[in-house]
Order: sequence, then C-alpha cells, then structure tokens
Amino acid sequence: MRPGSAMPKVPMSPETLELVVSYLVARRGSPAGTVTLPPALAAAPRDTHALYLTFCAGCHGTTGRGDGPNAKFLPIRPAVHTDATTMSQRSDDMLFDAVAAGGYVLGRSNRMPGFGATLTSAEIRGLVRYIRELCRCAGPAWAR
Repeated sequence: MRPGSAMPKVPMSPETLELVVSYLVARRGSPAGTVTLPPALAAAPRDTHALYLTFCAGCHGTTGRGDGPNAKFLPIRPAVHTDATTMSQRSDDMLFDAVAAGGYVLGRSNRMPGFGATLTSAEIRGLVRYIRELCRCAGPAWAR
C-alpha cells in the first residue's frame, strides 16, 4: 500500500508487464521484438494464502474479519469472510464472480476491484476455497 493511499498495491501479471514493456520499447523507437522477462518475473504458481494477503487482506483483513487497513476508508464495510451465516448464503460461483469482476456483482461496494485480469481462473477458485476455509462453511445447498 502506498503511503497516503487507501488503494492496495496490486502486482502486475507477467503477461501485462510484457505488454507494457513492449509498448514502451515501441514508443521509444527501438525495433519491437520479443521481450523476454527476467527469471524473477517469470510466471510461477502462487500460494493461495499469499494471494489472499496480497489482493484481499488490505480490506478484508489478514484473517478475513473485514478489518483490513483500508476498511476504515470505505463507505461500506468489507465482507467478513469468517461470518459463516453470511458466507454460507453465497455460492462458490457468486464468490468467484465477485473476485473476478468486483464487489458490485454481489450488490456490494463498487470499490472492490475485480481481479479477473490479474489472477487466473485457477487462482480465483483457490481464493474461493480459501474463503470457505475462513468461514468454515459451504455454499447454499442448492448450489452444491
């Protein structure tokens, strides 16, 4: 998180970084070619807990209680992922859509960004499973 900002720092995917580098090289007038990412930026499997801490904890808190450092700046309290009563009413597909497209798809805050362009579908499904671990609940029976 940048000092003085309520927005979480969102890392750039290797694919997006490659597009940005290609664009900047082209703008500079250098011959455009294949840009090879340094090994440190190459795609690697990401740990689901680390993804939660990176993309969700800023608002939802490190333990999913809706008490992240950005929560106090938001007009609508972030969802409490440990609340089994509320979370059990949301299907896995609903949670997937919220992470991918943003909080507005659940009728919640439009301030929750969508991460569908940053995270893979597998990573988003991993976050949904992680949220289920936090609430110790399953989705509604009709969705199973």
